[in-house]
Amino acid sequence: MVNKFYLCRDESIMGKDLEKVSELHEKMMPYSGQKILIVLRGAPDADSIAAALAHQAILNSWGIGSTILHVEAVSHQENLALLKLLGIELVQYRPGFPFGEYKAISLVDSQRPDIALAEALKNMPVASIVDHHDQFGVLKADFIDIRKNVGSTATIYAEYLQRLDLLATLEEESMPIATALMHGIRVDTKDLIVAQESDYLAMAYLRRYADVELLEKISQQNLSPTTMDIIFQAYQRKDIYGSFLLAAAGVVRREDRDAIPQAADFLLKRAGIDTVMVYGIVGEYIDCSLRTNSDVIQPEKFIQDTFPDVVMGEYGGRFDQGGFRLPLGIFKALASGDDKEALSMVVDRYIKKQIATKFGFEKG
Repeated sequence: MVNKFYLCRDESIMGKDLEKVSELHEKMMPYSGQKILIVLRGAPDADSIAAALAHQAILNSWGIGSTILHVEAVSHQENLALLKLLGIELVQYRPGFPFGEYKAISLVDSQRPDIALAEALKNMPVASIVDHHDQFGVLKADFIDIRKNVGSTATIYAEYLQRLDLLATLEEESMPIATALMHGIRVDTKDLIVAQESDYLAMAYLRRYADVELLEKISQQNLSPTTMDIIFQAYQRKDIYGSFLLAAAGVVRREDRDAIPQAADFLLKRAGIDTVMVYGIVGEYIDCSLRTNSDVIQPEKFIQDTFPDVVMGEYGGRFDQGGFRLPLGIFKALASGDDKEALSMVVDRYIKKQIATKFGFEKG
């Protein structure tokens, strides 16, 4: 359905502004007949996958080709099921990728591409940025829609689709898009516990097109043995400072990195704990996940104040959680050879010093 552009003007539906969808159409149409690269940052998660799929469908309806590209491997069991059961196609970056085929990039659920892609993408125009996280610095793109008052980027795309009345015209193609968006909203709003009104309205709209049985199946995936082992190791290597729990996951394979935030989610359930930080060595970085129920700790400020070496563009978070990376290079210089145990000990000493000394927590 090439170059379809119809706006539903029923003001009873969510969002109540037509301007953003009209602006998106206006800014994308110069790329009609060409291709846009939809770029995901980090390991693709439920929200970013769903938003990318919706963005791809919108572009396709306007005669714009696209590919969804990511660098980090998909490792969370629910995200793997999401891709398999809904038949979603992503492309993982490999050297030799044909960037020259694309006229611009679109960023969904993020505001910067992965550092690994920075050089290849530095001269490509940014067609669009759509995200629900705090704005990260000065952004330059043809179209920008950053909303902190929604629980997920999938919610924003659900509004676009409803304004365009697109799912009604896609027939069988609407099911995987709607199901993925519902899953993205569910995950990013903690099963709707922290959902905003717009998230509920989006879910109500998507429900008529989604496959709820598949959605249930995706959300009930079992933990892999490796993920359980990493969670167990983090629990064994924990230190408690008052209501703050710090845990080390050790050396983690890239394909298992999603076990780190899962460990943080699990450990936050411990009685007497309101904030958890789990970290692990993944490739050339220390990957860290922070979770909090505290009324005092603000993840972004906490991370920036405690770890000044956080890689720019490698932080992402909400009011109750944050994920970030620290470069591993300096620690490798302090450990002998390729001794992973020695490297882990050096990293542990640094992390514990930053937490215990800088903030004056007493170990309990």
